[in-house]
Amino acid sequence: MFAALDNTSDEFRSKLEKFYRQIDPSKLLNIDAIVNKHNTRQDALFKFLAKKYNVSLTNIFNTTPSALPLSSSSSSSSSNGTHITSSNNLNNVPAIQYIPTIQDKLNFSGSHFDPLYALLHVPEATLSLPRPRVRPLDYLAKCRVLLPTSDPNYKNIKLDTSKEAYLANARAKEIRLARKQADHIARHAPTSLRNLPYRLAMNPSFQKGPMSLLRKCYVEKRKIKIHVRFYTNTQGILIGYLKAFDKHMNLVLFDCIEEKQVVVGMEWSPRQKDIDSARLEGNTMLSSKATRRFIKKPIYEKRKRHLKQLMLRGDNIVLICMAP
Repeated sequence: MFAALDNTSDEFRSKLEKFYRQIDPSKLLNIDAIVNKHNTRQDALFKFLAKKYNVSLTNIFNTTPSALPLSSSSSSSSSNGTHITSSNNLNNVPAIQYIPTIQDKLNFSGSHFDPLYALLHVPEATLSLPRPRVRPLDYLAKCRVLLPTSDPNYKNIKLDTSKEAYLANARAKEIRLARKQADHIARHAPTSLRNLPYRLAMNPSFQKGPMSLLRKCYVEKRKIKIHVRFYTNTQGILIGYLKAFDKHMNLVLFDCIEEKQVVVGMEWSPRQKDIDSARLEGNTMLSSKATRRFIKKPIYEKRKRHLKQLMLRGDNIVLICMAP
């Protein structure tokens, strides 16, 4: 079988690429691994592929009909129950086309996925969805009215012009206007919390002076750099976007990066006076009295972390500037 095929890897690779390009293009990504694995048994691989995809290799490889394996039966059944006839006459071998199964039509990542079949069989398609709780919607059907009337997919949508439909639309419009007006009143009320950060930033007193920098960063959506002082008497830097602020310089930041020094240990070191006095005396070691006056010093380590959102009190701020 397949005596005309060359046993070299290049010939095998070219014919295998030709087969997968017509039948299953997704397999082209693994063509190197398939060639290395089945290079010594090419005939067995093509027999398996012909049986798996239920196709004829005559048109694909352009080989002679006598090289094709045919069963003695006069008909073969496809995987979805459709019968495809064949003949024992080797001179008249019909080309067998692959008929996708129901699983192939509902496979959303496959090459034989049928969107129309999935929309017409929603219960079966829902089971094959990556997220079954998401209901598929036919958005294409809403655009059929834009097609020409001569198109077979054109769908004429007739509007309901009855009195009941007119009254229902009028009531829905009144409800939408009432909700919009109530939302506008609630948004601009003095005691409302809606849009509070924007109303605080638009305070006329923030247009001039030091607070104008915060207002500019808030309006232009620019990053701000803040030097802070922590309760452990250590300093750090915060770089992020300003979400809200007030006249006390209390800030709300988001997408923020924090850089600070953390105490990771303590060490004992001599005083500088004792070191200088020992050098003047010509001693290479400190005296016992000097060793009892060692000073305890912390060991710092720089650390960096990302914070999604944080609130910073104004009394912890040392310096504010616009981030480069």
